Amino acid sequence: MFDAKDSGNQEAQRSARYTNGSSHRANTKEYPPSTNGYPPSTNGYPPSFVFEAENAGSTARKKVAASLASAIDRVVSETWEGSGQASMAPMPVLAFASGRAYTQHTEPAVAVELRGVTKRYGSLVAVDHLDMAIQSGEIFGMLGPNGAGKTTTIQMLCGLLKPDEGEIWVQGACLSSSPDARRHIGVCPQQLVLWEKMTPLEQLVFLASAYDIPEKIAHTRALLMLKALGLWEKRDTLAKYLSGGMKRRLNLLMALIHEPSILVLDEPEAGLDPQSRVLVREYVRAWVREGQRTVILTSHNMDEVERLADRVAVMDRGQLLSLDTPDQLKRQHQQGDLLEIEIADAAQPHLEEALFVLHQIASEVRWEGTIVSMRMDSLVEHLSLVLGVFRRFKIAIHAVRTRPSTLEDVFISLTGRALRDE
Repeated sequence: MFDAKDSGNQEAQRSARYTNGSSHRANTKEYPPSTNGYPPSTNGYPPSFVFEAENAGSTARKKVAASLASAIDRVVSETWEGSGQASMAPMPVLAFASGRAYTQHTEPAVAVELRGVTKRYGSLVAVDHLDMAIQSGEIFGMLGPNGAGKTTTIQMLCGLLKPDEGEIWVQGACLSSSPDARRHIGVCPQQLVLWEKMTPLEQLVFLASAYDIPEKIAHTRALLMLKALGLWEKRDTLAKYLSGGMKRRLNLLMALIHEPSILVLDEPEAGLDPQSRVLVREYVRAWVREGQRTVILTSHNMDEVERLADRVAVMDRGQLLSLDTPDQLKRQHQQGDLLEIEIADAAQPHLEEALFVLHQIASEVRWEGTIVSMRMDSLVEHLSLVLGVFRRFKIAIHAVRTRPSTLEDVFISLTGRALRDE
């Protein structure tokens, strides 16, 4: 970690401390200065650079940024060229959005690992020998119907429940023997957790004090975060006067004020208008990229998960059914393209006969009101045949729509269509 309380380039270089690894809070190493004032390379690769500027004033931060940028450009260039790795990675980008400026990481590490985790409530097995590894630097989606075990899994991950069997590891530490590892985790629940008679700024600073963050640092950090999520003008407004979307955004910032490396998001876009959804989505992505952080996302909104998640786990009845990228899941569980035909009138005299014939062509045919939907392996090959069936039975077509498989289709394919009340 690089602590810079003045803007002198040489002094800043000499007092540099560097962090190696994707979780700089957990694994800090000291490197002795070399002859040019920079740390040596590690196995031919540059170490990870992280610059803390939270204590610096805005003017000093700009000066430090300018001098640090050129200094780090030189050392990274020298290190890579000296080790023959000059073309292996792009140059990092300085970003002061949250007071931290410079990061460069190598291969992603495992942020969270579940090893044979089981939780029982009497005869009910809520989570059944769950094995799962979540990497640093990824947004990880968890899907499942009611009663799938998602909530129980998250509660065990956050230390609210203890597993009956198995182990949960967070940033290389086992939760059962190292409960302090929970400090790496920030939780943004679906239920809003706010103090109605406190302002957003007061709430963030107060919550930061619970993590022993100095008030001055907490105040600066809170202002930067409020600005980033569009709450700057409401920083001194009591929470009870905020709109639902503003409260949701403040709820997210409260989960991040102590700078965790892992964020648990439960239905983060619930109650948000389209503009706020885009803002939150972009903020979360930037937060992950900035420091190789990890997001664990649970939601019933399949579109939200498909937009955000790098990988998705589908759970049901306490077990992991499938885990992969959204695109790979759709390829693995694809049941064909969907064709929807809207007919002009549901009371067509020969519609049932037409549906019988369509069942011979498509793998699945459904009729709801004026919409006839069907799935088939090759839509291009069969479209003319399907339209010919409607012409043969003199059924007037109002509109034709097609769409590829979605994550929702995968979810239904794996978990079924039956409603779950608990």
